[in-house]
Amino acid sequence: MSNIRIVELMKNLFNIKLSEGSITGLLAKASVLSKSTINKITALLEKAPLIGIDETGCKVNGSKHWHWTFQDESNTLIVADKSRGTKVINNTFENGFKNACIVHDNYSSYSSLDCKSEQLCLAHKMRDLNYAIECEGTKLMKDIKSLLKEAIKDDKESLIPTQRVALKAQYDKSLQHLLSMPYIEKSETHQQIKSLTKSKDKLFTFLLDESIPADNNGSERAIRNIKVKQKVSGQFKSLDGAQNYANLRSVIDTSRKRGLNEFESLVSMMEGNSLF
Repeated sequence: MSNIRIVELMKNLFNIKLSEGSITGLLAKASVLSKSTINKITALLEKAPLIGIDETGCKVNGSKHWHWTFQDESNTLIVADKSRGTKVINNTFENGFKNACIVHDNYSSYSSLDCKSEQLCLAHKMRDLNYAIECEGTKLMKDIKSLLKEAIKDDKESLIPTQRVALKAQYDKSLQHLLSMPYIEKSETHQQIKSLTKSKDKLFTFLLDESIPADNNGSERAIRNIKVKQKVSGQFKSLDGAQNYANLRSVIDTSRKRGLNEFESLVSMMEGNSLF
């Protein structure tokens, strides 16, 4: 919601007159007061066993910036930065994610993650495969797509750990066989084979643990509000403003995941209490 709409809302609902500058000041104050809560969310995510990461572009004073999300089932952290590079991850989580499986979309910024394991978002990979199939219609791309879909289906079965290890080994072997099949050089199929070969160790991690998702939908949901905000307001006037929004959105989304009243959480935070 843009500041001018907040001004109109307060006037229409409560007959309280506030300027846009006052709203900006209040949001900045709330962001400062959220620091201890944001630090706690960050610390919890750093120790979490499963984390999803995603990022989306945002406009700040006419320039391209980025909002990142780091989330699990109980916590959401959103960070604003002018960079889409790995340094944002390293600066936010100095100790890495030594206990975690990280779910991501295989963007280059995730190529050197300090983590226990990784799971590539298969929803993204399916879209890539669909594009290759639309372009060339090769049997190889269709077979790989079918293999991924079958793995997702098998993951829903009730399996003990040893069965899961064996199942993953089976799918790894099947994938390796398909990756060794002939293809036309410099084709879209070739591009997908190169990508899959590079990321093959990240495709079936989810089969080892039923708690690991095969997609990154949780992170996409966490970042969706940024897109809504952009549609309403167009852009942020400053990076500080973008980060203020990110901090408060982190508190709201984490409260929601924990079944807490978002408004009461914000009020408690404004009173100087550290949440969660």
